[in-house]
Amino acid sequence: MSKFYLFFILFSSLYAEKIGVIDFNKIFKTYDRAVQYNNEFSKEQKIQDEKIELLKNEYKLKKELLLSSETSKQKLKTKLNEFESALDKEIKKIQNEFYSKEREKMLTILLEVEFSYIWVATQNRFDYIFDKKSVHYGGIDITDSVLSFMNKKESFQLNNPLIIDS
Repeated sequence: MSKFYLFFILFSSLYAEKIGVIDFNKIFKTYDRAVQYNNEFSKEQKIQDEKIELLKNEYKLKKELLLSSETSKQKLKTKLNEFESALDKEIKKIQNEFYSKEREKMLTILLEVEFSYIWVATQNRFDYIFDKKSVHYGGIDITDSVLSFMNKKESFQLNNPLIIDS
């Protein structure tokens, strides 16, 4: 029986699984393109906010003009509702365009991160990769290797595409 345990211990140590961990928060804070996208996002957010503020000011002016004119209360309510409806539609349109662009950029970053950590893990023969915050003990941190790979300009360019003959 003791030979079995000895064999099991030796055999399991030969085929131990290699586990890596990656700090995704660090990746998104320090990856060059993610930082660039965040800066662009902040600028676009300011522009969006300014557009919305201009629309709201325009609505206020139209409302003041209507209130100062001598129209019936029913017509006034109708016009104000039309203006509010148009304002809401325009604000939603601006916000949808903005968030659509943001989602597209973030998806690009997520795909680059996923490709990079899979590449690094494969090259270093890791069996599993986990998010660092979900691992309490153990694992080899590959965050810096992934960042190094991602920040190389050549990493995501296909100069020599793979051609498969069928």
